[in-house]
Amino acid sequence: MSIALANAPFVHAQSATETPSAMSPGSDGEHRNPAVVRLIEWRDTFGAWRQSNRAFFGLYASYAALEVGDVHSTRRALGRGEVESNAVMRGLAGHTAAFTLVKMGGAASTIYLVERVRRQSRKKAVLLVIGLDSAYGIIVAKNYHR
Repeated sequence: MSIALANAPFVHAQSATETPSAMSPGSDGEHRNPAVVRLIEWRDTFGAWRQSNRAFFGLYASYAALEVGDVHSTRRALGRGEVESNAVMRGLAGHTAAFTLVKMGGAASTIYLVERVRRQSRKKAVLLVIGLDSAYGIIVAKNYHR
């Protein structure tokens, strides 16, 4: 996502430090859309966070990828006639969009909670994400190799 934002055509707008008033003209006489300005501010903030937390960014990316792999492998297993073993997710497993949204919401919530743990202890947060990545890796592998 940050790569797409870095190469976006509106990057020439001012940086987050030069926050304009709503629809005020920029240095080149163009009007700046407040939504674009907020997006640029978010991009700058996210980029700074990513640079200062390289290990966590990689761990979160792998966790999100494993969640996507879990959705795909579960859908594939269901297509072969197998049944979702998680009783909580069994009712949603037959509905692709709902199942995917719940899984991605769970992934986002997990990352948010790990970030809260990280504020208290980086070591505990790293171990937590490594444990989650390992568990999801096993689940995805099991789903694909049935």
